[in-house]
Amino acid sequence: MKIKIKNKEFNLRVTEIVLSAFFVIFVACYFGEAMSFWLNFTFLLNGIVILFSLFRAIDRRAYSFELVHLIFYSIFFWIAPVIQRNYHYIAWGVRISDTECVWVNGILLLWLVLFQLGQKIAGTKSFRQIQKPVGIPKPFVIGTAGITVVLTLIMFFRQGLRGLIADGGNLFGSNVSATVGSLFFHCVTAFITFTAIYSIRFWKKERENNRNWFWLMFLCLFCLVLTSFPTAISRYAAGSIYLCVAINLFPVAKKKPLFFWIFSCGMLLMFPVMDLYRYVSIGEVGMDSILGQILSLNRYFATGNYDAYSMLAICFRYITSYGYRFGKQLLGAILFFVPRALWPGKAISSGAEIAHSIGLTFDNISAPLPMEAFIDFGIAGIVVFAFGIGYLLRRVDNSYWQNEEEHRNSYIDILYCYAVPFFLFLCRGSLLSTWGYLVANMAVVLAMSLTCVFLPKIKWIRKK
Repeated sequence: MKIKIKNKEFNLRVTEIVLSAFFVIFVACYFGEAMSFWLNFTFLLNGIVILFSLFRAIDRRAYSFELVHLIFYSIFFWIAPVIQRNYHYIAWGVRISDTECVWVNGILLLWLVLFQLGQKIAGTKSFRQIQKPVGIPKPFVIGTAGITVVLTLIMFFRQGLRGLIADGGNLFGSNVSATVGSLFFHCVTAFITFTAIYSIRFWKKERENNRNWFWLMFLCLFCLVLTSFPTAISRYAAGSIYLCVAINLFPVAKKKPLFFWIFSCGMLLMFPVMDLYRYVSIGEVGMDSILGQILSLNRYFATGNYDAYSMLAICFRYITSYGYRFGKQLLGAILFFVPRALWPGKAISSGAEIAHSIGLTFDNISAPLPMEAFIDFGIAGIVVFAFGIGYLLRRVDNSYWQNEEEHRNSYIDILYCYAVPFFLFLCRGSLLSTWGYLVANMAVVLAMSLTCVFLPKIKWIRKK
């Protein structure tokens, strides 16, 4: 849409108009006497900064780490906490004062400004090592598809169709340790997921020469759906896997601002709906429950699912009582693969650490990235983490979007579309668990990429 003001022409995008209207309506509905003047002011200031940052991110790229970071920020650090203050919601039984919330808003504004500064400093820099084109050999596609089918059949005969749909694929029972079982499960899931991605990209390249590759791709996708059924796996996993498939399968996914609307609506609607399936199977959730969940979204935001803001506030009290962790939480996350049997003093997740400090028995609670930085190093951690993460993610975004070709198939091309939606889960935390999941996927893609590089160098394969 184009408008003229004093003979000057301005472009107004529909997305900007809709977001601005939503911003105004939300402020009119939820800002007021429920919060003090300074709390209203700091929330309003943060909301304005988030809104204009979203405008730039949506205009810059169809999807990116920057965009997902801002979507997370707007929902978990702006929409949800404002609604919670209006409903007088008390996260985990800990009442947060307006003064503490003002300090939290200051921390969040500092994080956002420094994150954007890191993005700006990174400019157009990228990581060339992960941009190198990689071919996809036919034996690789056939071999990985065959392994995927075998893994799926093992899961099917072990669990049955109902078990796969209700609980997701699993190769082991309770005969292995939780750590080994979890790590192996994520590697197997990653292998099946990226086999499907490779098959999609191979089919799109070869479909003019041989249309039969479509059926191999269809088989890989069928195995993926069967072993990672949307209602049988966690919400972050379902979003990451199926958005990754959609982006690779449909070229329209790269048109702005389609991803923003799908991802945002998914977070606002599907995230609450999928919560209904966390403890029951698909057949036990009726349409009335789904509609009821959608129609009561404002109250759903006032639940423990959106405790990220409150956890950052509670972190202030933790530090007052116990002091900073001085890198223990970060070190535990980086060395997640070291068993506790070898490292008895290994840190537990930051969310669990704070949960135990306030006497909670349930400790599977969030620990957003700003909290991870603050609990280890205080304000200095906020400054370094925000700038460093912003700088790093802009370079990764550049590595994917610069000189992009449909059939390049580099390491970043394969991993990026999964990692971008997954980043929201990492933003929510805790870092100890989320980083381990992401590294498992990174390692699997690295192994598959190296296989694609070295497989054609084997003489008998090259002769074929």
